[in-house]
Amino acid sequence: MWKMETVKLLWRKRWLAIIPAFLLASLLRIDSISGDISSKWTYLTLSRCSNRSQWWLSKVASIYTAALIYSAVGVLIVFLVSLTQLPYGGTLSAFATNPPDLFKAIGTYVIPKNMNPFVLTGQLVLYTSFALGTFCIIPVFLSMIIPKTHIEPTVSLVYLLIVAVGFSCAGVYLVRKADF
Repeated sequence: MWKMETVKLLWRKRWLAIIPAFLLASLLRIDSISGDISSKWTYLTLSRCSNRSQWWLSKVASIYTAALIYSAVGVLIVFLVSLTQLPYGGTLSAFATNPPDLFKAIGTYVIPKNMNPFVLTGQLVLYTSFALGTFCIIPVFLSMIIPKTHIEPTVSLVYLLIVAVGFSCAGVYLVRKADF
């Protein structure tokens, strides 16, 4: 079941747009690209399975697997384009290992000096795929409780509003409890 769900997600035509999107993003050094939403949400359809728990777990596993594959392909494309534009180095740059004091003061992540760039890239792929998979589970879950015609506006607007308000409230709570 997991394999079937993963193959269904990976071979959707609209997901093939990710490859040129990463290529374009890395060439033009842009921050974001909006995806194609014209093909609707057909990947959310319920596959035939005798056990609904098995279907749900395989759907979740396939989403995380697809996210891992897409993240790895995206990083690989950016890496290959970077090889043509930037000089290659097997170690981290001086800026990465010794950032300015401003970055240290605002709490930006500081990379350890002995970190291997390939391990760091692997961690980036895993973190990105986990985050992407987590955000992709939400429309699948919503498709089970909301009519499919209302998923797009729900995910586009209501979902982002709920996430923004939720994290804002959580931030207020943490700021009141934390001693900076």
